[in-house]
Amino acid sequence: MAEGTRVVELRKDVEGLKEQLRLSAKRSKKSIEELGGMIAAIVVVMTNNPHNNHNQGQSGKARGESQGNRGHYAGANAYHIPTKCSQVEFLRFNGEDLRGWIYICEQFFDVDDTWFDAKVKLAVVHMEGNAL
Repeated sequence: MAEGTRVVELRKDVEGLKEQLRLSAKRSKKSIEELGGMIAAIVVVMTNNPHNNHNQGQSGKARGESQGNRGHYAGANAYHIPTKCSQVEFLRFNGEDLRGWIYICEQFFDVDDTWFDAKVKLAVVHMEGNAL
């Protein structure tokens, strides 16, 4: 009779595990649906973002045309040029190894997809010492 009781206990355990699995699947499905909604919202924001280069194509940028609305004055003497990689440190130039510094700048501009008009301004503000 002890074996019969053991089988009953195992069946209860199996049913409990099945219920936990159903609940887990239900929560996962809900989370996936929420993530889908969040992704859709991000797509809408990115599509409507005027600073998103992917929406504007390469026509103006390839010709080097000015993008007046891209940079803006942050104060009386400060000019802010938004960059995608603002967390990446832009190497300062002190007058040594010009070719190496230019190569690093070009790599940064390529990764950041820096606007044509902003490249010289970004380079100049990162010069110091004899390089000025």
